Amino acid sequence: MDLVIVSGMSGAGKSTCLNALEDLGFYCMDNILPQLIPDAVYAMAISREKTYESFRIADARVGEFFSGIYSALDKLKLNGYNYQLLFLDAEDDVLINRFNETKRAHPLAKGVPMHQAIEKERKLLKDLKSSADIVIDSTSLDIKGLKQKVYNEFAAIQSHQGIAIVTFGYKRGIPKDCDIVFDTRFLENPHYVKEIKDFTGKDSRVRDYVFKDGRAEEYCQHIYKLLLFVLKDYQKEVKQLLTLGIGCTGGKHRSVAIGERLKELLSESGYNVETFHRNLLME
Repeated sequence: MDLVIVSGMSGAGKSTCLNALEDLGFYCMDNILPQLIPDAVYAMAISREKTYESFRIADARVGEFFSGIYSALDKLKLNGYNYQLLFLDAEDDVLINRFNETKRAHPLAKGVPMHQAIEKERKLLKDLKSSADIVIDSTSLDIKGLKQKVYNEFAAIQSHQGIAIVTFGYKRGIPKDCDIVFDTRFLENPHYVKEIKDFTGKDSRVRDYVFKDGRAEEYCQHIYKLLLFVLKDYQKEVKQLLTLGIGCTGGKHRSVAIGERLKELLSESGYNVETFHRNLLME
């Protein structure tokens, strides 16, 4: 299990950091009390449903509960769970400007000026920052830049970029969340072949028919090579999940067969790929 504990100064970008980790496939829990982390990690470990876990611990506003972070981290180590502590920081003036822009109050600014609240929080988090495995200073970073910084820190996970392949029928419209769409209606339609029309593109008989003359495989290879090129730039532009649409007339035969073949090709290249056959789900 890859476990990341996220903490840092209020306004430094902890929520943005957590969103970036979620993009990378982490299961994230936000604003959790430190004392609950060991039990939460144990629950996730025995479920084995997730490979990556991330927790943003509750900030200093929870008072005496926050001091429990050190014993919680010690308990994780005693139980054999390795983790990385990621700490977000920024210069005081930048933090003040961010709170002013968002018109939000600092969690410790109760009856005291903003700069005093920030100073108090720094003192509370001093030891935690010094023990952090990763420290990111977001002073000069916007949201996109901070996300990219997090992606870079977890490059090994980022290399397994997520791809969702959505097959559909044009007669029911193109899915709105597709980033790229490919049309398979130029291929011969199994719908007009009595022996296989009632089966789907996941059936070997339909698939054999779609791929019988070599054009479907050639099309898949062209799409595959294009995607290998495009995905690099999607990562640079902080696009962690590519949604690929594959359409045919009814969304039952050709698009499904092509979608499943593309999943095979992309999975072999190390990408995390899921297929969603929209029109099959509607039946």
